[in-house]
Amino acid sequence: MANYVVRRGDCFASIAAHYGLDVAGLAALGENSRYREEGRSEYTLNPGDIVTVPDQPPNRSTTFSSGGSVTYRVPVPQVRLRIRMKDRTGAALANKRYELVLGSGRRAQTISGTTDGDGWVAEWIPARTNEALLKIWPDDSKPEQELPLAIGALADVATNNGVSQRLHNLGLGLASGEEGRARAVVCFQRQEGITANGTVDDTVRQRLDDRARGVNGSTTST
Repeated sequence: MANYVVRRGDCFASIAAHYGLDVAGLAALGENSRYREEGRSEYTLNPGDIVTVPDQPPNRSTTFSSGGSVTYRVPVPQVRLRIRMKDRTGAALANKRYELVLGSGRRAQTISGTTDGDGWVAEWIPARTNEALLKIWPDDSKPEQELPLAIGALADVATNNGVSQRLHNLGLGLASGEEGRARAVVCFQRQEGITANGTVDDTVRQRLDDRARGVNGSTTST
């Protein structure tokens, strides 16, 4: 086995797909299970984390002769992307048309859909996707709104960066720097009905992580 150094945008699903494994198979290698034991999500690895992987990715090369044809069936590991859309008043953007553009350039793939009654966008996407663009039409009489997505780039909630990213995703501002983050934390604490003192404690981190996982409804405001 070998060690893989996590880069921005990596997660267990994308790394597993590269090495021809599923998430459970990758988690069983070496000491990878420690992330789950530490309360970490396999989808929030940090750049610089070390993940145990097989010595080599699977050999995907093949040979064929000219003049013939060959048909291949290749499974593409997928993960489910879920984002809940709300307007600035906190009301769900229910039953709104959207387009999810995966990747960029000539290989971009567009998925069209409609948010559900609670404003959720829920789509299965290739596990190795690390960027997307969400276009949504809150009002059919107005132009679409665009939301760039950095998939797999969410830092662990145990870090200040991870806290700031989750606050930003909840529409509570950029939350950069200690003062900005404290103001955003106060707003979040008020939403959650807990003491609004601006302190990032275990309760705040747990509730932010729950919201990001969709336990209580992860949200993006437009």
